[in-house]
Amino acid sequence: MVILVSQVFNFDMVPTTMCGMLGTISSIMSSSVSLIYMPEVIKTRDVSTINLPMSVMNCLNYFIWTLVAIWINDGFMMVSQGLGVVFNSILIMFYLWAKKFINPTDTPTLWPLMSVYISFFKHFTVQSHCKDMKEFFWHDETTQEAQTYIKQYQDDISELQNRYID
Repeated sequence: MVILVSQVFNFDMVPTTMCGMLGTISSIMSSSVSLIYMPEVIKTRDVSTINLPMSVMNCLNYFIWTLVAIWINDGFMMVSQGLGVVFNSILIMFYLWAKKFINPTDTPTLWPLMSVYISFFKHFTVQSHCKDMKEFFWHDETTQEAQTYIKQYQDDISELQNRYID
């Protein structure tokens, strides 16, 4: 975004290193967002949140760009693309683990890494807490919070209907 703004307004005061750092941070964040679902995958072995073809293609894409970054010796790119390879490899490994293609007896060299990942992701229970909060919130629609939300929703629908009737 900073690069776009600086180019649109011909603004040369943004240093290249800052643009590289911001691009690296946004790349890392976008490639790591899929890992949010790993605690739920570990708990239920439900892989509906993992898109395997997308993860494989992302992993291949990040790997190619990591090689390019190494070739041109770009540190920012090496970090962001290398982490993209790692994050998507984790997704693929968990998909294979949940589908029972990976287990301790068949993959003894990979299993220590998987067990570390499993113990790491078990510490994150954000999704289950959000689900519990949602169930608690909507358990009783007579609560003040639920009534406020329902009223706002009904008002928004009425406004849209009135707009399109005119």
